[in-house]
Amino acid sequence: MSTPGITIATPRRDNGHRSRRGAVLVETALVLVILLALTFGVMEYGHFVHTRHTLEGAAQRGARTAILNGIPAQEVEAAVAQAMGASGYDDTEYSLEVAGLDDPEGTDVTVTVSCVWGEIGIRPMGLISSETAIQATVTMRKEGP
Repeated sequence: MSTPGITIATPRRDNGHRSRRGAVLVETALVLVILLALTFGVMEYGHFVHTRHTLEGAAQRGARTAILNGIPAQEVEAAVAQAMGASGYDDTEYSLEVAGLDDPEGTDVTVTVSCVWGEIGIRPMGLISSETAIQATVTMRKEGP
């Protein structure tokens, strides 16, 4: 039986709640850093693959245009520029080389579209070197008259 008005001081039982809160905070920080690194790494690599795919499509379109008999170089450049422009790249961000355009029918035409990753890509983690060259080359046989 206790006397009214008198309280007995007893130690508080914490059961380690404070130390658990600190551990959760540290674990969250560690996991968040890893998840962000993975996310940005996937973004960088995905953009690299997208850029390479875009260059391949532009080189293909340029080669399909170049195999037609009597096509001037400006039409090949326009076909490549249209394919690159569809993905948001302008003609200052890539280079184009066409070999065999003026050769006779039955010979090969080679179209090469290339760029430097540091000038065209996003690099949140810097996983892919800024000096990496991305290149797509397509060779097709020139058509007859």
